[in-house]
Amino acid sequence: MKKIQSSAGFTLIELITVILILGILAATALPKFIDVTDDAHISSFKGVSGGFGSSVALAHAQYIANGQTVAGRVAGYGSDAGDIYANANGWPVDNNSTTLDCVGLWNGLLQNPPTLDTNTAAGGNSTFDYVYRTNGTTYCYYYPVGTFNWQGVNGGVRAILQYFPNTGRIATVTPIPPS
Repeated sequence: MKKIQSSAGFTLIELITVILILGILAATALPKFIDVTDDAHISSFKGVSGGFGSSVALAHAQYIANGQTVAGRVAGYGSDAGDIYANANGWPVDNNSTTLDCVGLWNGLLQNPPTLDTNTAAGGNSTFDYVYRTNGTTYCYYYPVGTFNWQGVNGGVRAILQYFPNTGRIATVTPIPPS
C-alpha cells in the first residue's frame, strides 16, 4: 500500500503572489503615510496663529474689563516675557510700551513662542522659526521660515499671520503644499 504524503505549508507560487501583492500595496500606500511633513508644518502654523489670535482677544477683553479708555499697560494680563501694553483702542501693541513692536508683542502674547528672527533685513534665517515684517505703525506680519516657505514654488503662497493693532484684526494665509 502506498502512503500519501500530505503537505502542510504554502507553495512557492502562493508565496510569490502574496509578496507581489504586498509590494504593490506598499508602493502605492506608503508615500501617503511617509510624507506628512507638510501637514505637520501647516498644523504648527495654525496652532501658533490660533494661540496668537486668542491672546490678542484675551488681552483686549482684559483691557475692557479693567475699564481702561487710554493707551497703557493692561493690568492683570502678561506673560513671563513682560506685561502687555495696549493702544487707545485696547488692542495689544507691545510688552513694554504703547508703540507697536512686533517682537515685544510676539514674546509678550505667546507663552514659549517659536523663535523670531529680529533681523528683518536678512529676510529670514533657517535657524529661526519665524520672521516678521512691519511698517512700524499699522501691521505686523509673521512668516514661518525654512522648509515651510513655499512662496513661488509651483504657484504656492507663503504662510502669513497678519495682525492689525488699530482694529485687532487677525488674518492668516495658509498655503496648499506644492505637489
